[in-house]
Amino acid sequence: MKPLFPVGVVSLLSLLFGSPNKSVFFRDVSSQIGVDFQHDRCATKHKYLVETMGSGVALFDFDNDGHLDIYFTNGARLVNPKTNSGNRLYRNLGNGTFADVTAVSGTAGTGYGMGVACGDYNNDGWVDLYVVNFGKNVLYRNNGNGTFTDVTDSSGVGDARWGSSAAFFDLENDGDLDLYVVNYLEYSLENPKRCGDENNRAYCHPSHFPGAPDVLYRNNGDGTFTDISRIAGVDGLKGKGLGIGIWDFDDDGFLDVYIANDTEMNLLYHNKGDGSFRDISLQSGAAFDENGIAEAGMGVTIGDYDQDGRADIFVTNFSGETNTLYRQEKPLFFRDVTHEAGLALPSLPYVGFGTCFFDYDADSDLDLFVANGHILDNLDAYSDSITYAQPNLLFENHGGRFVDVSTGSSINREGLFVSRGTALGDLDNDGDLDLVVSNSGGRPQILLNETPQGNRLMIQLTGKESNRSAIGTRIRWVVNGRVSQAMVDSSGSYLSAKDPRIFIGTGPATALSRLEVMWPSGKAQAFQSLQTGFLYRLTEGNEIQKTREFRSARP
Repeated sequence: MKPLFPVGVVSLLSLLFGSPNKSVFFRDVSSQIGVDFQHDRCATKHKYLVETMGSGVALFDFDNDGHLDIYFTNGARLVNPKTNSGNRLYRNLGNGTFADVTAVSGTAGTGYGMGVACGDYNNDGWVDLYVVNFGKNVLYRNNGNGTFTDVTDSSGVGDARWGSSAAFFDLENDGDLDLYVVNYLEYSLENPKRCGDENNRAYCHPSHFPGAPDVLYRNNGDGTFTDISRIAGVDGLKGKGLGIGIWDFDDDGFLDVYIANDTEMNLLYHNKGDGSFRDISLQSGAAFDENGIAEAGMGVTIGDYDQDGRADIFVTNFSGETNTLYRQEKPLFFRDVTHEAGLALPSLPYVGFGTCFFDYDADSDLDLFVANGHILDNLDAYSDSITYAQPNLLFENHGGRFVDVSTGSSINREGLFVSRGTALGDLDNDGDLDLVVSNSGGRPQILLNETPQGNRLMIQLTGKESNRSAIGTRIRWVVNGRVSQAMVDSSGSYLSAKDPRIFIGTGPATALSRLEVMWPSGKAQAFQSLQTGFLYRLTEGNEIQKTREFRSARP
């Protein structure tokens, strides 16, 4: 479907009505810091659909040195999946550069890489890695010495369908991490459907294929997992899933699951607290757009953008559709507010994938990033209004309405890409949030945030009775009389995993008046008058510790 407005018109409207009130700047340092990754989609003349999907990226500290490392998934020759182009792990050296440690770490993989999830599933203090493939998935156990061991077969999590995203979370609050795997289509290379003609093959639309059911693995606490998909009630709907978001939407202490589906209704599973879910997709208002239409859901991000105490959902979609913002108006009930929030028109020409709510300028509210890139690699030959490579978008939050500040932000300064996975985190430990974007068939963008910042602090949490990764820990804070919230979680976006540390922007305020921490175990803690400018570490049940100081905020 062609967009209602060509790209040039949308850009002009953004310039006319977008009025950023301060400078916004991200610097692409990909070519300067030792990250030489190139995504290989392994395109063939057969136009296998998997070639279009791109790959994910994870930001996680695999060696516990306090610096975020980067892991990229990659494609593989589809005629022989064992000749992998090579997933890549880059160690952050802490001096602004990275070193490729893939070979030493043992994380190159052998399959066609799609998504990635991070979490300490065995509570040994080292973050583990789960890679989702077109084919058998892989669980890498972190050995704590710079190496990983493939424990897929012994752990029982090697689902071999076409997987997309995944998330570690504690389903029952029993202190260890379970694993939700989102699957996409029932699709086989042995007898693939052909679209187009012999002289002009085309990628088939996903409507030509049935969806594949998702998988939920319960952690048995002994290094193994059990598939409880049927018992938990998540295997009945085959939704063509691509994105996943985890949040406790009704504050009952149990994590709920939201799935973005491609051309099918999105799913919201409410955690019943007994190891199972209730499907509330239809009654939640977050399954379709405001017209009751299922969209081509790709990426998901969750956050309280309007600071009303309830978490909201944003989903990226296809060109000709809007990306969709679902505002939670009461517990577990959402309304499509895309148009009134200013997010409809700017998204129409683009195919959105990775996305994240984040406070890029530390002014205390959530802004929004969207990574874009079309599916059709020959699109430029027959369309003068939509392109294959597309600009990414950055929106500044102005009191609950978003303003497109992409043009002045430098996020597209190095050219346009076919963007897919996006991960968020503080790569250089200066206290603000940077972006890593994985681009289909090309190099990544590593965008260091050099926007003038308000005051800010970060919090790193470690569970004790709760899971060691502290995933699911809810945090609320007060600054200038306004209440904000966040939750520890590394999942979201599209095929990707983000920095699990909590970032808090305070604007001009130099301290938080109050911080409340609600652990999955049920334990609650509160702290007063936390000074900005520092990374704090908190282990469940202990006092909060002020550690590293950020460099001075930029003028």
